[in-house]
Amino acid sequence: MDNASNNDTLTRELAVLVPGFRGADARTRCLAHIVNLMAKVGDAFISFFFLQPKRKKKTKIKKNPAKKRKRGQPEPMQETEETVEVNIEGDELTGDKALDNLALETARDDDVELATHTGTGTTENPEQPAEHGKTVHDKAVVRSIKQQAIIAAKALGIEIPPDEEKTALGIFPKAAGAARRVRDSAPLREQFDLLLAAQNKTNKPIPSNAKVLRPREPTRWNCDFDCLATHIVFRPVVEKLTAGAQNELNAYAMSEKQWELGDEIIHVLAIFDLVTDLFSKKEVPLVHQTVPVLEDIERRLKCVVNQERGPVPAVVRVAAQAAILVQNKYYHLTGECEVYQIALILCPDKKLKWFTDNNRSADEIEEARKTITHRFNESYNKNPA
Repeated sequence: MDNASNNDTLTRELAVLVPGFRGADARTRCLAHIVNLMAKVGDAFISFFFLQPKRKKKTKIKKNPAKKRKRGQPEPMQETEETVEVNIEGDELTGDKALDNLALETARDDDVELATHTGTGTTENPEQPAEHGKTVHDKAVVRSIKQQAIIAAKALGIEIPPDEEKTALGIFPKAAGAARRVRDSAPLREQFDLLLAAQNKTNKPIPSNAKVLRPREPTRWNCDFDCLATHIVFRPVVEKLTAGAQNELNAYAMSEKQWELGDEIIHVLAIFDLVTDLFSKKEVPLVHQTVPVLEDIERRLKCVVNQERGPVPAVVRVAAQAAILVQNKYYHLTGECEVYQIALILCPDKKLKWFTDNNRSADEIEEARKTITHRFNESYNKNPA
């Protein structure tokens, strides 16, 4: 099951309706969803590189020119309409707030596309799709995790400089916006192809078999990695395409600092990309492989936070800390299900030694031993000695 709260309810109710189902003890979690929560836009890691639009309420009067209000009748009812306001106050990335607004508007459209795809709609306002339970859960997790990560990083002496934060927040709106515009415009796609062909004839050809910029597809996991990775691979082409005003793509032109940050982001997103790809394949991973993979992700992210392999921008370190917090939250919940422990103990190359090798306490190891012994006796050994 994925990690939305409605599945918590399902787990409890199934234990009542199906006597053989042991509730949380038997609930395995969607590990791909956990990894996706750690990385995806609007979620832990990428939320530091994606400026989200602010929502506000405004009031309008519904006009009806066919009827006049008679004396003594009440004023017409006011309707409240939700609008999106993008806060780009003080943004000097392009020097043109209107163009920045265009880039961020594209990012907002992607979020609307996601809500429309996953929503079921409501009878009260059919134009406002209802969000899927998992989507609501994901957003709530991020709002709390992001702030926790900032606080935790500050305790480690890591603070994001304001100029670095502003630079970082424009990266994904620009990468996603440029890809979307090229995808949706035949003339721009033709120009992109011509620029790519010309670049490949130089002494610095594009080092990839990719042929197009990958736009964000909010309903597909790893879409953010693909979007930014192709943007960086095609940098010489993208820079030519977004230069000047002829293509009306100035809003998507990245600064040198954004390109540098993009490289750092890709190195971290590659961790999630490899794992999500593994978790998405048929019949793999097996249950005994999931917990070690999650622990490996945490180790890699801690390397980023602690700069164990060289200097890392503060915003990337804090974003990695946010991903670690998500990992810890759901890794802890896997402890509710005994299946993970049992699978590790029964695996020939792991057994109880795996718990020792991974710094489990003597009490935790003894508890694991008791768990598997109890489950064996209850399920198979009807007459234990």
